[in-house]
Amino acid sequence: MMTIKMMLIPLAMLLTACQSTSLSQPDLSQTIKVEQHSEPLIHYRTSGIESLFYTYPFEFSDLDKSDVMDEVNVRLAYEEGCVYLYYGPYKTIPFLPQGQASWDDKNKTLKYFNVVYEVGDIIESGGYKLRPSDRERYAKEGFANQASSRCDVKEMMMLSRLPRGQAARKSLS
Repeated sequence: MMTIKMMLIPLAMLLTACQSTSLSQPDLSQTIKVEQHSEPLIHYRTSGIESLFYTYPFEFSDLDKSDVMDEVNVRLAYEEGCVYLYYGPYKTIPFLPQGQASWDDKNKTLKYFNVVYEVGDIIESGGYKLRPSDRERYAKEGFANQASSRCDVKEMMMLSRLPRGQAARKSLS
């Protein structure tokens, strides 16, 4: 009889543990806000012809390419109606994958691969600062969207991978 009681206690504990781990999981298809913010941000896409950053044609299969890409940490900035990425001391204009990045002028946020970043947030992603020859090559191939000339600066930062810790999702919400 004592043996049965000794087996029932661990069994009851195991069942309780299983129930607590099977609670509903958050819906990861929703927009994720990184950093310290607890309330979700509503993202209003900017409409208009003029873009605040450059974009390049992008397919999700591009993520499978084995190009070695440095990871960069850039700080999102918005100055005088223009979006910039600060890479150390360099003020750069963003060069982002078409369809995976949008600017919300109302909230001053950037949505990049379904993650919403506020001005001042750090974006961790694969990418690099383009050399002048790289920029010329992309200009010849054609940008999907081109930034306003008033926002353009000499330096350009290409981001081309999912933000650190994010799984691929095929659409922006």
